[in-house]
Amino acid sequence: MREIKFRGFRTVQKDWVYGNLIVDENGTKYIVDNKLLSADGHHLAYEPTDDPAFINQETIGQYTGMNDSMGKEIYEGDIVLTSDNDDEPAVVEWDDEDLRFTVTHGNVVNGLGEGYYSREVEVIGNMYDNPELLGGAHDEQE
Repeated sequence: MREIKFRGFRTVQKDWVYGNLIVDENGTKYIVDNKLLSADGHHLAYEPTDDPAFINQETIGQYTGMNDSMGKEIYEGDIVLTSDNDDEPAVVEWDDEDLRFTVTHGNVVNGLGEGYYSREVEVIGNMYDNPELLGGAHDEQE
């Protein structure tokens, strides 16, 4: 069975957190780390509030269930090199229409796990920490 988990960037601590995704009635997303418990025994939730655990909503991405050729987990928003185009970075994205993770090189879109397999992909960064790898800029994590 595929492991389902998410990651998001905490803007105050400037680090990535990993866990389960919860979306409230307003559409606000939270990441809950089921491995960490608070002093009162509840799971820790990294919430988008003014507290130190603020999660940038734009950075939340799902684990694809695959690891790259070096064993690193592949998430939505990761920048990868592929075996057939290792000089042009590509982005891993979720395709709502086809319900699959894709790797996009310019106008060419291939399915992750269909067009590219983990042994053919290497994660070199992500579009939030390393926008320069795509030749452009992405909003700063704030």
